[in-house]
Amino acid sequence: MSNQWLSGASRKTGKINNEMVSTDKGAAVDNNHANINEDGDDDGEDDSGMFSFNYDEEVVMCIDLHSGKVGCSILDYHTKTLKAFNQDHAINKSTITSHDLIDEADKSAHDINLMVGLLIMEMNPTVCLVPVRLEDWIFNHIKKKCDEVKCRLELQPMKDFKKLDLLESLHLNGHDNLTVLNDLLSNSRFTTGVTVGTVACILANNEQHAELDSCNDSTASSNMITGRLSNNRFENVVHDIRYIDLKDRMVLDENTISALNVLPAAHKLGHDNMMKNGSLSVFELFNRVSSDYAKRMLKSWLFNPLTNKKQIEQRYCIIRILLDRQNSVLFDELTQSIKRCPDAFGFINQLSSGKSTLGTWSKVVNFLEKGINIFKLVNSLKLSPDNGNLFHDIKRNVDISALKQCLRKIMAVIDFDTSRDTKTVTINTGVDERLDECRNVYDHLEGILQEVAREAQTFLLSALSQTDCRMTRNLDVLINAVYIPQLGYLITVSALLEPFLANITDLEWEEIFRSPEDVYFKNDKVLELDETYGDIYGVISDYEIEVLFSLQEQILEKKAELTSYSVLLSELEILQSFARISVERDYIEPQLMENNCVLDIINGRHALYETFLDDYIPNSTMIDGGSFSDLSWYNHDKQRIVIITGANASGKSVYLTQNGLIVYLAQIGCFVPAERAKIGIVDKILTRIRTQETIYKTQSSFLLDSQQMAKSLTLATEKSLILIDEYGKGTDILDGPSLFGSIMLNMSKSERCPRILACTHFHELFNENILTEHIPGIKHYCTDILINQNHVSGATQIKDDHENEGITFLFKIKEGISRQSFGIYCAKICGLNKSIVKRAEELSNLINMGDDVVQQCGKMTKKEMSVFQKNQEIVKKYLTWDLDLEASTTSENLRIKLKNILR
Repeated sequence: MSNQWLSGASRKTGKINNEMVSTDKGAAVDNNHANINEDGDDDGEDDSGMFSFNYDEEVVMCIDLHSGKVGCSILDYHTKTLKAFNQDHAINKSTITSHDLIDEADKSAHDINLMVGLLIMEMNPTVCLVPVRLEDWIFNHIKKKCDEVKCRLELQPMKDFKKLDLLESLHLNGHDNLTVLNDLLSNSRFTTGVTVGTVACILANNEQHAELDSCNDSTASSNMITGRLSNNRFENVVHDIRYIDLKDRMVLDENTISALNVLPAAHKLGHDNMMKNGSLSVFELFNRVSSDYAKRMLKSWLFNPLTNKKQIEQRYCIIRILLDRQNSVLFDELTQSIKRCPDAFGFINQLSSGKSTLGTWSKVVNFLEKGINIFKLVNSLKLSPDNGNLFHDIKRNVDISALKQCLRKIMAVIDFDTSRDTKTVTINTGVDERLDECRNVYDHLEGILQEVAREAQTFLLSALSQTDCRMTRNLDVLINAVYIPQLGYLITVSALLEPFLANITDLEWEEIFRSPEDVYFKNDKVLELDETYGDIYGVISDYEIEVLFSLQEQILEKKAELTSYSVLLSELEILQSFARISVERDYIEPQLMENNCVLDIINGRHALYETFLDDYIPNSTMIDGGSFSDLSWYNHDKQRIVIITGANASGKSVYLTQNGLIVYLAQIGCFVPAERAKIGIVDKILTRIRTQETIYKTQSSFLLDSQQMAKSLTLATEKSLILIDEYGKGTDILDGPSLFGSIMLNMSKSERCPRILACTHFHELFNENILTEHIPGIKHYCTDILINQNHVSGATQIKDDHENEGITFLFKIKEGISRQSFGIYCAKICGLNKSIVKRAEELSNLINMGDDVVQQCGKMTKKEMSVFQKNQEIVKKYLTWDLDLEASTTSENLRIKLKNILR
């Protein structure tokens, strides 16, 4: 920033906090550290070009496992919300170690790892605190999950978990906050002891970083408005305290999240239209929200599908209202109005901490304007009489008059047009009489300084001799008067005149400081100005800060209303995204069943794959497993297991994930891609689809697959859904099919069998002695194909010798068993060498005919026998050739004779 000095003959300047700034009319406060982008936001970059650390974006989690109980708490510095378990999560009390995981202990370890992993992925903490005494097996799991989300894992001393006085020192407002706090403290000896310890640890960690936080504040802009000091040391850290509700949530492990592509796992490559318009993950599909808080809420919803039918149907109700034809115009207006709606937690934090800038106030105004408009649109919607949905919450709980009052106050105080030009927060004229008077003086200061400069010039002309006067012409250029904030009013004399000033004996001017070009003095006149007007720029700044502080206090009085409304708007933005996708992709509202083990989907589609295709081939699924409470369901002609067979590349894996996604979407509260869907509510989706391999794992693929399979079977209940894709591959040709068949038979007789969709290529299992088509509890589906040369799929039985003829994949599912994998044909169309494919066909035919492959491969063909006999004749001729008789034969003749033998 350039040094611009204000003189009576030029322009006014100011100097605040050792920064020389140019001050125009109405300038309120220095914004020399505030970089404002096009949206009016503070970009967080200081003058040095370095980005400063933003502690407001920290999410601190603390996890502890002690005495058979798991405790967890989370402090989100952005929303100033502290969340904790409503009670410690009890586990099996037997000692669990990484070397002794059997039976119930094994199940408990799976349960803990699953819960902890989900919490870390959902909350996406930046820091995770754990006690030093934590056992290795759980510490290693937490470390692995923290590495995946790039979270710092920090060990904490045990003394920090015992500082319950920190929890008691919390002073929170509101009945709900006090109820939760008192409940945690009163039950700390019985049901919340471990959790309360984690809360104490987070608060202790905050105190340890208080000094760092203070250092960050010291670098803030002079435009900050500092709030009043308080005896409550956590006043600006914790505003609300809530429970982490583990009930009514579907459980998803990391395998399921990966298999269903819930979060982005790859980047889009290239620029073709298919990749451009398609969605690689569920998050990308629905990510039409603008604020960071709404994105975080969307991720939380994706990690926590609901299991409470009423809560799910409340979300359906909002989508239904938005898609009602009577509301179509309002739906479009609502979509436009809610775009880029600011996050109230962000600007409230900036106001509370004194870090408000022009960008902050612009966000407040933008939020209020959008919020008022959205409220009007919601009131114009045609709503059902149901009182339990989000729209009724907005109409009933939002104080629209308070929003309008806040907006009027801000617009009355801040001149945004001038502020955008000056990049400073400018106060309107008429807000404060004292401020207006000081500005009036400041505006006329240039004329006052010009008069002072002329008097100084006149004095020097009279005091200098005639010779000096002739030598110092143009005194109006060499002598000036300036005003510098904090230093006051000064006479500036060019350094060229300093030798002549020494000749003036009665010059009673006090030198203040000098620069290479000028010397700065105080005389009686400028001292009089100091007394009359004082540090006018500083006084203006003080008055402006006082006005802004008063406005800030009035806005913060509505903090609870603003943040509550912001949460409602974030929920609405997510649901309008669900509605927009539902209407664009022709989704339908599913029917949910609380007590029936059913999965009835008519013409379902894959929510992600169809975004890449113009025409997606739908498929239906019908599983009727009776009621969840029926322990002898398999004796009542019910099926809970579906085994899918079929050719390679015919769509079996897509069919699995398609059904998993339909159930998943239904329980996050979205419509689903199908013509009709009836779904019994699922408590867990567990998968063995993708082998979770990483470079730091030394286990084989089959071992990893078996671990996933064991975990799924261990955690599953009668309300769960398990998706299995070709379990058993990668091991012995007998062991793999045996394991798969054993699992299917065992689960078909289990009283609490979950719904299972399983794909396999083990066709040898489907005979009269193993997995017949008539086993109770199991249903068989296969993929349909069309074989060329007049062999229509399904019309005639496929013969072995037609396995590798031209095949058309229909990507349709039908009832029945496919006994051919068509792997060789799949390899052929993938570009495998023709000679390899041909030899594979020969070996396949030998196996299909029941021949001994080893014996057959040991026999020579007629062609091989002919070549062998020719080679024998050559060898005989060579052995009977007496080379001793050829001693005198030339080399050329020997070469000719050898050539004749080899022929």
